[in-house]
Amino acid sequence: MSILQLLLLRLTGDPPFTLRVPFIPIVQRSPNTTADGEAFDRATVDAVWEKAQREYGFHLFRKDRYGKTIGYHHFGTKTKYGWEIDHIIPVSAGGTDDLENLQPLHWENNEAKGEKYPYDLFYDKEGNDE
Repeated sequence: MSILQLLLLRLTGDPPFTLRVPFIPIVQRSPNTTADGEAFDRATVDAVWEKAQREYGFHLFRKDRYGKTIGYHHFGTKTKYGWEIDHIIPVSAGGTDDLENLQPLHWENNEAKGEKYPYDLFYDKEGNDE
């Protein structure tokens, strides 16, 4: 904005120009969706499940990276053993749908993580070990 335009604005109270701001919609993605908001295919769900830590003697129950038990058939549910596919680097921070960026998380841990990155469940707000 030039000095003349600022002076006119100050004297008249009306800007001598039209300010146009492009509309950029903010898209809220649902859990268990790709960067484009589509549901993950079964092959991806299975590949992400394989990344979970196996529990001794059980192939349908595993642990997420924070130690919460998740169940294969509880994918996409908010149950005791429900789990979701998490983007390690959030989509909002440039994360992709590459398998290396996906992890299985209990739904409560995924909610707590949200869009934070880096994220560690075992640190408090000041960054101290809990």
